[in-house]
Amino acid sequence: MKNNKEKLHDLILKKNLSHEEMEEFKRISLKDSWKIIGNWKDIGARAELKKVAYNFQSIGKRIQHAINSQCYIEAISLRLILIEIVLRLFLKNKGENLANKTPRELQFGSLLGDIKRHDFDSKLFERLEDFNKKRIEAIHNFVYQGSEYNSFFSFIVKTDNLATDVWDYCVKSIK
Repeated sequence: MKNNKEKLHDLILKKNLSHEEMEEFKRISLKDSWKIIGNWKDIGARAELKKVAYNFQSIGKRIQHAINSQCYIEAISLRLILIEIVLRLFLKNKGENLANKTPRELQFGSLLGDIKRHDFDSKLFERLEDFNKKRIEAIHNFVYQGSEYNSFFSFIVKTDNLATDVWDYCVKSIK
């Protein structure tokens, strides 16, 4: 029998949810967390919103597929984008107007500076900074230092819960 966290993980990875599954998702997710997304344009989306929402829904599944296929740089990049989206949502819910920011101002490194101004949890912030530093090092070391590609797997394992932890914190912070 799966616990709620495992059930929630499975539901997040599903491409399409039935009505019953959506109700289960609402019931077991953090209170009001499913309402946090709002309008995609508010967090900097510039493409057709239906496509953006579809791609967002599929990120978890694509990350897992990339890991299973040993496409570790893709998995790291998709995890980065997922966390970036959550940080944008956090900032939007703190009153930041992201629609007026340039694409560069919406990148991960810039977002880290923005969330720090909003008293973001210091330990989680350190994990995000560490993730950013190590993902840059990993990719640069692969290209410039000749690091083994399979060495990325340990980085992926170490950061496995980061996106979920950031999501949980951001949802709790909007209450």
